[in-house]
Amino acid sequence: MVSVTMKLDTLAWVKKLEQAGIPAQHAEAQVELLANVIENTICTKKDLDVKLNVLELNLKSKLVESKHELIKWFVGTFILAIGVSATFIKLFLL
Repeated sequence: MVSVTMKLDTLAWVKKLEQAGIPAQHAEAQVELLANVIENTICTKKDLDVKLNVLELNLKSKLVESKHELIKWFVGTFILAIGVSATFIKLFLL
């Protein structure tokens, strides 16, 4: 995942917690933990776009591979059918 660039006003969070009666050290620890969670788990639109592009490229690659395999099987089957037909004609009609 691409790193998230966000401006988190952690000082304002700490002050708000302190005003609510939480000791400064606890408030700072809580805000630091929360900021780490937010920064490490939020997925941005850019992250999703990158992942979508990778998935689209993988899908296109698989489709091209499948198309080539299908063409190989078709050509092989066609050649086999011609060979069987030629053999049938030689054995039974000539």
